[in-house]
Parts: sequence; C-alpha cells; structure tokens
Amino acid sequence: MAFDLFGSPAGFAPPHPAIEPRLLRLFERAILHAWHLVRTAPPSRFNLSAATEDQITAVLHNTLVNRVLFARAVRGFTPDLFRVAREPKVWTYNESSLDKMPDLFFYLINERSVAFPDQDGLFVECKPVDTRHAVGGHYCDRGLRRFISGEYAWAMREGMMVAYAVNGYVLPGELTTSLAAGNRPTDIPLVRGPNVVPRTAATPYTQRPYTTEHSRAFTYTSGDAPPEILMHHLWLAMS
Repeated sequence: MAFDLFGSPAGFAPPHPAIEPRLLRLFERAILHAWHLVRTAPPSRFNLSAATEDQITAVLHNTLVNRVLFARAVRGFTPDLFRVAREPKVWTYNESSLDKMPDLFFYLINERSVAFPDQDGLFVECKPVDTRHAVGGHYCDRGLRRFISGEYAWAMREGMMVAYAVNGYVLPGELTTSLAAGNRPTDIPLVRGPNVVPRTAATPYTQRPYTTEHSRAFTYTSGDAPPEILMHHLWLAMS
C-alpha cells in the first residue's frame, strides 16, 4: 500500500525520460577508469584479494569521486554536472520501504523535468561473483531482482549491475545461463539480451559490457505499468 508521503510536481509522473546513451557510456567509462586505478594504484593498506564486498565498493566509490570525478580524469565527467553517492537511502515505488540503499547512485544535475528529481539518476548495484556468490542466486536474485520489483530505479528506464568477478566467470555466458527459463532464482522476466554494448572492448581489468532488457513486476500507484528496464552489466576483473 502506498502512503502518499511524497508528491511529484504537478503535471509530471513516472517514468522519467531515458538517460542519454552517451551519459550511460560516460558513467561506464568513469567506473572503468576508477577500477583501473584501484587495480594499478590502490590505496595504501588496501588488499583487494582479502577485501570484503563493502570494502571493495567503498574503495571504488572513493576512487570514483576523489580521483576521477573531482580530478576530472574522464572527459565530460565533472562535478558541476554529476554527483556520486554510496548507499543513499531511497524509497520503493509504493513507499513500502524508505530505507533501500543501492551501492552507488549517479545523480543527474541538470534541468530535466521529471516527477521525482531525488530519484533521477543511475542506480548501481555491486555484487561479487565467485564460488561462494553464484550468478543466479546472488548477482541476479539479490541484485538484478531489485530493479525488477521496484526497489531500485522504479522511476527510471535504466540501471546497472557491477560484478567483482574472479577468473573463470565470464559474460555473457554466465548471465545467459542464469537468466534462462527454468534457471532463474526468482521471477526475472527477460525480454532480450544479453547484448554486447556497441563500440566497447574488454580491458586487462574489465570484461566487455553487455545489456539485458526486462519487464517489471509492479505497477505505479496510478495503476500504470512501468516500461521495460535496460540493465547494463559491467564485470570488473578481480585478478
């Protein structure tokens, strides 16, 4: 049940306009550059192989903000246009929870006319992928599902999943298998994909990114159905 705690500007309703593809690629390049720095010039006393999921995400966020965004290390990714938060508290589509915390959130600082400016940006969830964290039961069920159910990015048309992937776990094969009918750990309707992101390539520290598109299992409080969500999958190499 919605409690109607939050109103939207008159004349506006979700979903928000799509994030421009060039901005999605910009965010992707910023994360890739930050990860390159984490791998090649990590903070002192940071041991990637022994770090927890939260520690890795904290270092990734710190690097992304302090060494990429404010250092203007990626052309176009500047603090006058963007902010990046770690684990901001957000609310679900029906306000049943006010304390959901995506791992990263890229705020769009612009003049877009949207229903909920506080929800306007790229939601990013980060998950380890290894022998103890299965792609299906962890990455999909505890990550991707949140975008399908309306916990994250319910006002948006896009989202991103980031994996901290050990050797042997490769896109798109792992994701294709986990999202195949009969293998899905929860109801994650797959409309199309995985599809490779055009004009991208793998690097020594990252796999080539892919996208999937999904229908979503909720309706807005107005009764309208949300559009399909385009999910970007960025897998970062742990070694």
